[in-house]
Amino acid sequence: MRAQETLFSAIYPWECDINDALSIDRYFERFDEADRQFRLISNLTETTVGQRRVRIARIHNHLKPHDLVSLHSYIAFDGPFMMTVVHEMRHAQNDILCATVIDGFQPNTNAVTDVRKRFDAFQGRLDKISIPTLLDIAASHSKSSMDSLMSMGTRICFRGTVFPRDVGPEGTAGDQLVVHAFSQATEHLLLQEGVEANASKGDQFGGTPLQEMKLTWVSPLKAGDVFLVMSALHHQKTGPDLFRHHLFEARTKRTIAICESRKNESTRAPRDAESSEVEDLAFSLETVFPNGKPKRNALFDL
Repeated sequence: MRAQETLFSAIYPWECDINDALSIDRYFERFDEADRQFRLISNLTETTVGQRRVRIARIHNHLKPHDLVSLHSYIAFDGPFMMTVVHEMRHAQNDILCATVIDGFQPNTNAVTDVRKRFDAFQGRLDKISIPTLLDIAASHSKSSMDSLMSMGTRICFRGTVFPRDVGPEGTAGDQLVVHAFSQATEHLLLQEGVEANASKGDQFGGTPLQEMKLTWVSPLKAGDVFLVMSALHHQKTGPDLFRHHLFEARTKRTIAICESRKNESTRAPRDAESSEVEDLAFSLETVFPNGKPKRNALFDL
């Protein structure tokens, strides 16, 4: 596998939720940056492969404050899409897989051979652990309007504005902004459904209960745009419930993005709360008082 190192990062306390787990939008922030780096390294452009059709993230293990992570990226032609860009996030200290993302692309069918040759140096075999098992891999397509969704019981659960700080070098908002909005919307949707937002403490990722999340962009968001999120919880007879969010530009009512997420508690490795607190305390004591004397930790200093 010819994976490229595309990001080195540290997890800070203010990026984590009430359960000391990295917020889901912060995962996407890092995947966005790794993607920019990989596009530069591999010379991957929309001119050669087209726009990204869908991004599907799988969270395998929680990340905690002070964890160090590294990301590796590569291209696979044996995945569920004609061309798949894969980003793997691993715990830098022990190499445990924390999260994976697959980005689906659909290059021109007449140019597939040329595309394979162009990215031969960055190809790898897709690890099946990156392939979603709870969500359909196809990009989400919805012709439903705000009014039709409202008539079906979908609720407005979040409103927001795109500020200049939310816009990337491409001039549009990235994944982190909309995923943060979907995460916030989920909390309010659960409340409206009669479930306390933090009732399942310790069983959430960034406030959003999920194991897999699929994000499909329909049109861009730019600085100054005002948007809203309409959300619905679809109860399943078998399997985990499905959260579906539609993000609309509020003035024109055009669809911006669609998100679906599901969690599977049985696949998550449990972590004993008491032992976790002891480990965190021991880490803090060793960091701040390594020799029995106070010492400033510049990396994680608040």
